Formats: sequence, C-alpha cells, structure tokens
Amino acid sequence: MSAATLQRCILLATTLLALAPAARADAIAKLRAFNAETRSVTAEFTQRVLNERLKEVQSNTGYIALQRPGQFRWVYKTPNQQVLVSDGKVLWLHDPELRQATRRAIGSAMSGTPASLLASDARIESAYKLQNIGEQGGLDWLEGRPKREDSGFVRVRIGMNAAGEPAAMELLDSFGQTIMLKFSKVTRNPKLIPEAFLFEPPPGTDVLSE
Repeated sequence: MSAATLQRCILLATTLLALAPAARADAIAKLRAFNAETRSVTAEFTQRVLNERLKEVQSNTGYIALQRPGQFRWVYKTPNQQVLVSDGKVLWLHDPELRQATRRAIGSAMSGTPASLLASDARIESAYKLQNIGEQGGLDWLEGRPKREDSGFVRVRIGMNAAGEPAAMELLDSFGQTIMLKFSKVTRNPKLIPEAFLFEPPPGTDVLSE
C-alpha cells in the first residue's frame, strides 16, 4: 500500500461494518452515544486490504490510541512496522525500515474522513449521510456516504457491538480498494500521556514534507 493510501486509511482511520428487521438496535444511536461518552480510546486491530476484484493484497496487525480532538497514534506492527502520529495539527508517517518520515499539515484533511468519526468532536452527520443497514455477524451496522466529493472514500460501514463500541469497519475508497478493520481489547477513556501524540524523527531519518 502506498504512503498516500495508508494515510487515507488512517485519516480514515482513527475509525469502521444485509438487511434486518426494523426492531434491530439502532447502530447510529450507538455510535452517537459512543462519541458523546468517549474522550480517548485504545484498541488492537487487524486490517485486510482487498483490491477491486476483492482479492486480498495486504494484511496487517497493530494497535491504536485516540484522544479527542484529532489526536491519534496508529501503529502497524506486522508485517512491517509503520507509525502514524497526529497531534491534531500535524500528521507524521514514519517508516523505520526505510528511515523515512513524512510530515503533512492536517488542516481540513481530516474533516469528512472516517477517522473523524472516532477522533473528532464534530457530529458525524456533518460529514456523512448515515443510515442503519441491519445486523450481521452479531454486530449492528450503519453506513455513511461522505458529503464531500474529495474525501477519497465512496462509503464507510461501521459495526457496533452489544457494548456500544465500534468493533469493525469496512471502507471502500475511490480506487476500488476495500479496507476491512476489526478491533479488539477496546478500552474507553484511558489516561493517555501527551507525548503519545508527538513525534520526533530519530537521528538519521530522512524527513519529507507534503
């Protein structure tokens, strides 16, 4: 996956997965409640990337830490380590193996992206047109269609579990790729140190700016 695609997936996502009877739980209401009651989150994740023919082209594992508004640390542990860090103003992508770090100002880039559903303070309806799409695999799902044409995504689906937490995400980007995320060991409102969302390039790292 290219660095640009990786950044879209995260700004995506910090972050999110038919038909069911009307009596099913309201996934949109669950997500609203989660956002209203949660200031910080830590979780582990698995990620699969499928191409436009739905063939798996990449698989990753890692962990995330989010703190509103707009701060996150997203760490890919396998197969290759990569780290994305945002203090809410600047996004860093660090590839230790390549000894390279890319710096970019977030500005409006995070607005309307899937990550804003979990990491921002804005109401989700401001960025997405939402609808409940029913239950599947023990989760209640909602689907969001971005209001901004330049978001880079066609749709995002979020699966909410019985505890009212986002347990899975499915994102279809404008290139036809599908990014599937599953979250585990979700902890709400942990105390996170400010340094978790700061990044200083290690000595010998090539720094690029976008």
